Amino acid sequence: MTISFDDLKIEILCKLPAKLLAKLTCVCKSWRFLIINFCFPKMASKLAYTGHVSCVRRCINFKDVLIDEKLIAWWKKIERTLNKRDLLDSCNGLVLGFYTTALYPQSQSSSQRLCRYYVLNILTQQFDTITKQPHPRTSRFKYAALAYDPSKSCHYKIVYFQGFSALNIYNSKTGVWISLKYQHQLEHHVRKANWEKRSVYFDGALYRLSMSGHLIKFIVDQEITASARVKVESIDLPEVAKKSPLACIGANQGAMHFSHSDKSNLRIWMLRHNCIRTDNNYVWCLKYTIPSQAILSQMIPSTYFKPMAFHPYDDTIILSLRVDNWFCKIEEYYFGDIQENKLKLSDPHTHYGSACKVVFPYLQCEVPFPIGTVSTHSSFIFSSSLYFDCL
Repeated sequence: MTISFDDLKIEILCKLPAKLLAKLTCVCKSWRFLIINFCFPKMASKLAYTGHVSCVRRCINFKDVLIDEKLIAWWKKIERTLNKRDLLDSCNGLVLGFYTTALYPQSQSSSQRLCRYYVLNILTQQFDTITKQPHPRTSRFKYAALAYDPSKSCHYKIVYFQGFSALNIYNSKTGVWISLKYQHQLEHHVRKANWEKRSVYFDGALYRLSMSGHLIKFIVDQEITASARVKVESIDLPEVAKKSPLACIGANQGAMHFSHSDKSNLRIWMLRHNCIRTDNNYVWCLKYTIPSQAILSQMIPSTYFKPMAFHPYDDTIILSLRVDNWFCKIEEYYFGDIQENKLKLSDPHTHYGSACKVVFPYLQCEVPFPIGTVSTHSSFIFSSSLYFDCL
């Protein structure tokens, strides 16, 4: 087996830190091409899980993420920029949020505010802002999600849900928004039901829960053109868990998972393609049934808990447990080796305010993403942050 000279260079370059590789993209066009198209994707094949990020009273809380003092200082500096920030999504090392600034400093009118999305990578200290036109002025316009897989592309997409009929997609590669209609109209009862304000990006698609009892799948990793349409389909949820707010979805160990809790049990299913030719292309496989008492017995007495998110690699689920009328706490439970109906508390409990409604697993991504618009010649504009201080 012969190894080409380019393969040898890739093997050598991949042994270098991502920070140094980002600087080496300035050496020449051939190095830039190899690093961006081969080295960075190889380094991002499996990202490290470092905790979870949540939104408490509209303020982002990074748990076990801001370890380095320089990162903490950088985040505090960013916090001062974000006025009334909201956490919308976290995807493969990137965080998506929403904030508003006064269009005219002396104006107090809500219609005189400029509304923006922001995308940041804490590890690489990158921060990008994107304006959505027309400017959103009410909360129902704010919701969006991230689609980002650094092992396939260094570019990200922001997917803004325009009601129940279209998606507005921003591509960092082109720097423009495109509105795309659905290829097939969703059923009436699916469109009229409430949708959970949390999406999960997995294997080229975004997933959202609908209170109609469906998991909605949007194919977003397609070539975006003005005439394109988004493929969308609704997947029936398990009958026992339909139309319940005490549920969550997540990508875990290379498959989509769904969790639901009631007064008796916490159940966890895995989504698989149906090998038998039927009208239903998917089937839910029940993996675990965990008695609720096995969870509640390990904490301050409580009768309420809700699944919030999944650990991406381990048999661990993140739960929100209500302690009293004012506080809840977020805990991680490992359920991979359940014995005698007991779960292992894999993370020390932390108290949050009762306003904590969204939790996302956070993966550290040392691969940089381009800041700003990329031209047709694929010239990258990197952040001027400390991470890329030489570029």
